[in-house]
Amino acid sequence: MHLKKLSNFFLLSFIFLLGSQSLWGQVSFSYIYPLDGTDKHYPEQNIILRSNLNIDPASLTTASFSLEASKSGDHVFEPLLSNDRRTLLLKPARPFSQGETVTFKYLGGVETEQGLPLNEATIHFRIIEHEPDEVWSRLEQFEREKSETDTLLMDAYPFPLNDNNLPDDYPPVNIVNQVDHDNEYFFLNMNSRFNNLPWKKYISIVDSYGIPVYYNKSEFNRINFDILPNGLLCYAINTVPNSNREKYFIMDSTFTVIDSVNTGNGYILDAHDMLLLENGHYLVMSYDPQPVDMSQVVTGGDPDAIVTGLVIQEVDNDENVYFQWRSWDHFEITDATPDINLLGRNIDYVHGNAFAIDMDGNILLSSRHLDEITKIDFNSGEIIWRFGMNSENNMFDIYSDTIGFSHQHDIRLLYNGHYTIYDNGNLNNPPVSRALEYSINETELTAVLSWSYHHPTQLFSDFAGGFKVLNNGQRIIGWGGTYPLSSTVVDLDGNIEQQVFLPDYISSYRAFKYPWETRSFETEPLLSLGNAAGYSESKVNRLYVFNTSSKGIKITSIHHHDTAFKVLSELPLAIFPGNYKYIEIGFDADISGEHDDRFTLNFDNADNSERIARQLRISAYLDEEIPSVTIHPSYGTENISPDTVLTVTFNEAVTKIFGGDIQNEDIPALIELKEEYFRGEDVTFSGAINEEKTTISIYPDQPLKENHEYYIRLKANKLKDYDGNIIKLAEESYFETGMMTGTPEHKYDPVRIYPNPAREDVMLEITPGEFSLIKVYNLHGMLIEQISITKASTRVSMSGMPAGIYFIQFLDEEQKISYTEKLLKQ
Repeated sequence: MHLKKLSNFFLLSFIFLLGSQSLWGQVSFSYIYPLDGTDKHYPEQNIILRSNLNIDPASLTTASFSLEASKSGDHVFEPLLSNDRRTLLLKPARPFSQGETVTFKYLGGVETEQGLPLNEATIHFRIIEHEPDEVWSRLEQFEREKSETDTLLMDAYPFPLNDNNLPDDYPPVNIVNQVDHDNEYFFLNMNSRFNNLPWKKYISIVDSYGIPVYYNKSEFNRINFDILPNGLLCYAINTVPNSNREKYFIMDSTFTVIDSVNTGNGYILDAHDMLLLENGHYLVMSYDPQPVDMSQVVTGGDPDAIVTGLVIQEVDNDENVYFQWRSWDHFEITDATPDINLLGRNIDYVHGNAFAIDMDGNILLSSRHLDEITKIDFNSGEIIWRFGMNSENNMFDIYSDTIGFSHQHDIRLLYNGHYTIYDNGNLNNPPVSRALEYSINETELTAVLSWSYHHPTQLFSDFAGGFKVLNNGQRIIGWGGTYPLSSTVVDLDGNIEQQVFLPDYISSYRAFKYPWETRSFETEPLLSLGNAAGYSESKVNRLYVFNTSSKGIKITSIHHHDTAFKVLSELPLAIFPGNYKYIEIGFDADISGEHDDRFTLNFDNADNSERIARQLRISAYLDEEIPSVTIHPSYGTENISPDTVLTVTFNEAVTKIFGGDIQNEDIPALIELKEEYFRGEDVTFSGAINEEKTTISIYPDQPLKENHEYYIRLKANKLKDYDGNIIKLAEESYFETGMMTGTPEHKYDPVRIYPNPAREDVMLEITPGEFSLIKVYNLHGMLIEQISITKASTRVSMSGMPAGIYFIQFLDEEQKISYTEKLLKQ
C-alpha cells in the first residue's frame, strides 16, 4: 500500500476516535472552528462547535464559555443551537479588532442528550491586520488593467428577423435536433464581458425549438440559473472581481424573487456554485484574497502579493454559519498547477468552482487551479482524500485514463455512486474539453474512467462549462466559454441528440435541462380541435387561460409553428388575479393528415425586458377516413332552449374500440357535459344511440339552466368506425342557453309526449304520415315494445315496467330513426 494511503487510513482512524465516546464516559467535539493556531480570520468570525451526539439545550449556559481578545477584551455572544441539536454557534455581539489574537475557551458543563459531558477545549486564532476593502480595490485595479486589452472590434451586426416579438437585444437561440422535439427546457445564462455587442445579458428558459418561455434582462452577468431540489429557482449575480452585489437569489415558479443566500462571517460570496442541503441550509463558497509575502514561500516571490484562498460555508437564510472550511488550513499555495505564476502579484492558487454532496454526506470540492477533486469530512472538516492524476497530492491509482483532467469546472454525483467531471483540458496536449465519468473505490484508493466524451470537432473551452446526467439518461455538456456552440446533448453511446448554438461572443456558464412550467398562469396541457373533415368553415375551440398568481397578467402575444392554426381573439388579453378568460383558436387545414403544434402564450412586461410564457399542445387533423363528428348545438350557438336534446352525430356507423357495439349505458363514459367550460360542474345525463349507430342523443337529468354556458365533449380514443379508423382526438363544443319557452324543443315538431314523467300510460301524439313505427328501449338498450303507427294518437302502457329511464324512438317509412325522446317512469 502507498505511503499516502497508509497515512490517510491512520488519519481517518484518529479522527474517528476523537469524535467518539472515550473510556471515561466523555465526548469530544468532532469539530471546532476556527482551528487552533490559524490566522487570516475576518473580524466578524463566529465560533462553531459540533458534536456527533445531540446536545442537551438545557445544559447550555454562557458560563460554560469565555471569549477574550488581545485588543478588544472580553466579548459577549449569542449562543445558537442548530435544529439538529449537534452544532452550536457562538456569535460575538461586536466584531473583533484587526491584528488581535482571540482566545476561546470551553470550560465544560455542556452535556449530550445522553447525559455525557463534552470535553473542555481551548483555541487561539488571529484576526487579519488589513482592511478587506483595500485588498478588493487592488484586485479591481488588476482587472481594469487586464480588461483594457479586452476590447472587441466588430462591424455592424445584423439583427435576426423573428416572428415572436422578441427584443432586438435578446441573443437568438438556435437548437439543432437530431431526435424528435422533447418537452424539456434548456436553462441558459447568456453573458458576455464585451460591452459593445448588440446582445444584452439575459437569463432564459427555452424549448427544443429555441423558443423562450422565460427571459429576463439585466445589466449584470448572472450564472448558475438552475432549479433547486425543492422546486424553487436560483441564479447568482456574477461580478469580476467579487463584490457585495454577488449573491444567490431564490425565485418561485412565478419568477418572483422571494429570498437571497449569502455568506457570513464577513466574507463576500463567490457565485461559482451553491447547493441546497437536506436540512434547508445552503453550501456556498467565498474567494478570500489576502496579502501574502510570497518571498517566504517561493524564491523570487513578490513580498506584496495578493493570494486568493477559498472558503466553504454552510449557512442559513440569516447568514448564520454552521460550518466553515478554508483552503488556508488544508492546502499549500505551492499545490497550484504549473501554469499558476507564483511569482506574480495576484495569485489565485485554488479557484474552487463546484461542489457536491457525496452519498455518505461529505463534501466533494472541485479546485480548478489544483487539478483536483477533494473529499472533505462534513463533520470534522478534515480532508478524506484528494483525487486527480495531475494534482500534486493525488492519492489514487487511476485506470483507463492516460491524461487525467486539467482545470476542470464541475463535479457531480450520479445515483450509482459514480462521479462526473467537466474537464476544460487547458493543460492537456492538445487542449480538448471533455465530459468524464469515474468510478472510485475509496477503500483501495483506485479510480476507473468509465465513460468519456469529446466533441467531434475537438472543441476546446478554456473556462466555465459543466456536465450533467439527466433523469431520462441523456447527458448534457455545457461547453462554457465557447461560441457559437454552447451545449450538446448526447446519449450513453455518445450519439448527438441536440445542440444549442448562441451568437458569437455569447456563452452560457453551465448547462441545465429540465421539465418546467410556470405557475404565473395555467392552461390545459392539450387543446383538441378534432377532425376538420366535412367542415366548410374553420373549426373553432376555446383556449382557457387561468391567472393563478397574485398579480394581474396580460397575454401579449402567441407564438406557434403550423399556419393551419389561427388565433382568432384580439390580443393583448388582460386577466385579473384568480380569474380566467379564453382565447378562440381556429383550424383550417389545406393539407390532409395530423397537425400537432406547440403554442407559446407570452406575457411580456411593459418594456419587454422580461417574458413569462407557458406552452401547450394544440392538435387537429384533416382525415376523410376517420369518422367526422357534428355536435348539436354547434360551437358558439346561443339562445338554446334549456330542455333541448343534445346530439353527437357521425357521418358513418361507429363502435367502441374495445367491447363491441355502443350500448345506451356506455354513453356517459363516452361523453362529458359540464356547466360553462371543461373545469365546470358535471351535468348528469343519460343517452341513447340509434340503431344505425350514427347518432347519440343526450338527455340531461334536469333541464339546463337558463342563460348559461355549457361544454360538451366526445372523448378521444374511445370510438372507431367498422374499418378500424379511430377517433383519436376529442371533439368539443360550447353553447349558451336562453330562456325556457314553456314548450319542449323538439327536433321534429309533430311529436308530443305526455305525461312525462309517467306512472301508467303515456300518450303519443303524432302527425299522420311523419312516422310509421315506435320502439321503446330501456336504459340498457333492450327493446321493450314495438308499435306500428296507424293513427294520430297512440297509447303506450308503462304499468308493468319498472321505474327508470326509457327512450322512445320514432322511425320513418324507411325504418330510419328520425327522433328520440327520453321518458321517465316513476
